[in-house]
Amino acid sequence: MQRRRLLSYIQQTPGLAPFWATAILAACTSGLPSRFVGDLLPVAGSCDKGHRAVLTRAGSSITFLPQDGVLALDGQLSGNGEMSASLNLRGMNHAPYRLVFSGKVLENRIIGTYVTPRCRYNVTLDGR
Repeated sequence: MQRRRLLSYIQQTPGLAPFWATAILAACTSGLPSRFVGDLLPVAGSCDKGHRAVLTRAGSSITFLPQDGVLALDGQLSGNGEMSASLNLRGMNHAPYRLVFSGKVLENRIIGTYVTPRCRYNVTLDGR
């Protein structure tokens, strides 16, 4: 019953949509840890050996730190638990070198992939 009342109120106040989106996201992620740690498992391409990775969260903002924190990929956590982060660099001969992390929250764990131009890694991070 309270859910219906809340949905009715949200529909009646469309100008407050950004507020409601922020409030709902905060409620959904309030129990989520702010730090996740785990391993990068190489699965395709010309990969280095596996490394540790860290993901930090502050509200809906995330920072993914692959390979022991040498680089930082900034991104967003959506209300449904999906997240993405990226970093655009320049490689040899000034060619674009894009790093992309995408994942999903599953309880106290994040499962995802980290892709570089040379390699693809499976990522499993546990909340701390």
